[in-house]
Amino acid sequence: MAQENVELMRAAYDAFGRGDMTFILERSDPDIEIAEAALMPGAQTYHGHQGLLDAFDNWVGQWDDFSIEVERMIGAGDRVVSLLHHRGRGKVSGAPVEVHVSNVHTFKDGKVIRWQMFATWAEALEAAGLRE
Repeated sequence: MAQENVELMRAAYDAFGRGDMTFILERSDPDIEIAEAALMPGAQTYHGHQGLLDAFDNWVGQWDDFSIEVERMIGAGDRVVSLLHHRGRGKVSGAPVEVHVSNVHTFKDGKVIRWQMFATWAEALEAAGLRE
């Protein structure tokens, strides 16, 4: 099951890169919970499909030329831990920005029920009950 979840998340990140939000929504539970990293200014928790869209808009809306590269992904039972490299330019400043972000996606019945963002890979691993 862990490998199936990893493959689904890889496909979801690819879909995001193509702008295919339908793919992502179809693989997310209607009651999904999205928790932004605590250190993000104005960090909040979103709920449901509309919340998922709002979370993407909140994060991606701050950038121009935004892209995500998956650097690492580990399946751990019902969870997938991802290390991502985000690149873009700040919409307001125009400054180039590169940042690493880690996510833990929790699955139930083949759908993502929780998406939690972390500032570091170590935090994400710990939240998933793993160590490097």
